[in-house]
Amino acid sequence: MDEIKSFFEYKPEKNTNEHFAHEIFIFLYLSNGINMSDLLRLKYKNMSNEKLYFIREKTKNSRKSESKTVELILNERTKEIIKIWGNPNIELENYIFPQLEKAKNEAINEEL
Repeated sequence: MDEIKSFFEYKPEKNTNEHFAHEIFIFLYLSNGINMSDLLRLKYKNMSNEKLYFIREKTKNSRKSESKTVELILNERTKEIIKIWGNPNIELENYIFPQLEKAKNEAINEEL
């Protein structure tokens, strides 16, 4: 618990890649360990009444009993992270964290 506490208390330099990565890790942690694949796919249409709803990418093609909708409650910190780092254009089809989608595409292009 001391290590987790020190991670949460750590203050990276504002508006840097390190700051963004730190905040995304905190978002993942506070969102019941949502994996990066699911985080990349979150769109504003997945948000409602201060909650996020999604079907895990890993299980979406599984039997119905295994592919249930996950419900995450947004707390003050996760809402703050979305406000600071999320897409300001909150149209329903827009990704919440489009910079992650951009980074994923850049990494794929580098591999090719």
